[in-house]
Amino acid sequence: MENNYEDIINSQELLTLVNKKEREESEGKLKIFLGMVAGVGKTYAMLSEAHMLRKEGIDVVIGLVEPHNRVDVRNLMTGLPAIPLKEIEYKGINIYELDIDEVLRRSPKVILIDELAHTNVPGSRHTKRYLDILEILKHGIDVHTCLNIQHLESLNDTIEEITGLSIKELVPDSFLERANEIVIIDLPPDALLKRLKEGKIYPGETINTALKNFFREGNLAALREIALRFLAEKVENELRDYKVLNKIPKIWKTGNRLMVGIFASPYSETLIRSTKRIAGALGAGWIGVYVDTGRPLSEEEKKLLENNLNSVTAMGGEVITTKDENVVNGLLRVARQNQITQIIVGKTKKTWKNFLLSDMLLDKLFKYSSEMDILVVATESEDKNKNARIPSKRIGVEPLHIYWGISVVGVTTFLSLFLSNFIGYRAIGLVHLLVITFSAMYFNMEVVIGMAFLF
Repeated sequence: MENNYEDIINSQELLTLVNKKEREESEGKLKIFLGMVAGVGKTYAMLSEAHMLRKEGIDVVIGLVEPHNRVDVRNLMTGLPAIPLKEIEYKGINIYELDIDEVLRRSPKVILIDELAHTNVPGSRHTKRYLDILEILKHGIDVHTCLNIQHLESLNDTIEEITGLSIKELVPDSFLERANEIVIIDLPPDALLKRLKEGKIYPGETINTALKNFFREGNLAALREIALRFLAEKVENELRDYKVLNKIPKIWKTGNRLMVGIFASPYSETLIRSTKRIAGALGAGWIGVYVDTGRPLSEEEKKLLENNLNSVTAMGGEVITTKDENVVNGLLRVARQNQITQIIVGKTKKTWKNFLLSDMLLDKLFKYSSEMDILVVATESEDKNKNARIPSKRIGVEPLHIYWGISVVGVTTFLSLFLSNFIGYRAIGLVHLLVITFSAMYFNMEVVIGMAFLF
């Protein structure tokens, strides 16, 4: 039994990671220089690293770099070989884009391609620059590129809420998941604003417009936080993937992360609120986990479960669902996969039902979660919950339960006939009572009632 609780490796997930690793080994490496906005120094950092690689004898070339009349960037471009751009005529204007065919013919070890979120001019091979990069990577060429955090597709709505501006050029999250390395280029908002006012980012006539719109100090602080959080999440995911690939079940407590089990119960919402408060006090992330054991839920249970899952999302937590016949096994598997350090559980009023069900679940959590802390918190007071009705078990009988119920009755009856001469009919009655009591933990209510009548 204990080995089952230690088995956290999902075979499908492991296969996905293995395939990803094999692909990375056969294709070029992708490195992204990520910043909160334009002007933090992404292109400068990319070019500076390129010069260091050249000194090490690595074949580095410029595929496309936009200097935007920045003297320091132009100076760094000097001394680096560049691939000629492809000229495309569009509406009577000649526009220059990355020449993929020339890149593949030249086949350098590393190529620099600026402005990842760029939309290519109509008539290009691909509509977006990130698609150009994907093709180049498939030919085994390493790519270094730059991106501002506001161009990430999943953050589009959030960025618009913060800045009031709609970003049109977007890069899908899947592309950043493809990255082998992401380097955050960070600059405090006051330092960035100083650079802007000195004319080091935009021409003088556009500085005041930028200050009144996108480059407000509040916007920059929020974008900076988003960029840093994004990188932290990527590092956390990389650590998780490493542990899965290397079959490391032990939790490495690199930071606090909380988890609460979600059930079709009116008491779950109290635990969710408690988890939110504790996570806020610790400055930690948290998740709510629902383990689907395969047992069909009544309509009342479905509604409760949906409300509880929605509460997790509304309070800023992450919802994870998993399938497992054993609730504890499912909870601990998710906990270890997500580097959970503390599991939040509820303290309920002592009843025979809680003793048989809730306490057994807690005992198993305590037994098999030695590397995690279990925090037991009080649920709402009895006065608040006295009118809360826990959904009864669903109506309907599973054929398998009928089979096992009859089998238990048959075996118990046979043993009773054999032992009656030795222990007496009173002891036999007690045995029957215990069998019925423990059967209620596993079988439907209808099956247990039927078993009682058969006895």
